[in-house]
Amino acid sequence: LGKVQVVGKSIPVLVHELLGRTEDLREEDLRRLEMYHGALALLEGGEAKRAAEVLGPLAEGSAAPDPVVAKLLGKSRELAEKGEAWDGVWVLKEKGKD
Repeated sequence: LGKVQVVGKSIPVLVHELLGRTEDLREEDLRRLEMYHGALALLEGGEAKRAAEVLGPLAEGSAAPDPVVAKLLGKSRELAEKGEAWDGVWVLKEKGKD
């Protein structure tokens, strides 16, 4: 999912989402996962607009909404609009909130 810096800690941790064993995932799931990782790399590399271009169809192309994709798409659009860079770390300000 990405790096998260939780309340009270100064070092971010890498957070993963368990989707299943690779051999059990559908081809579509693997393609979506590859697109997500590509968009995350673009965003961390300062290419927010390109990340949003990848994430837009990914968010719209799913039968069930994916809150992780939606969150990253929102971040990408926000950074593209502001022209800001991002180190890829989600900094949590309060417990239970993002």
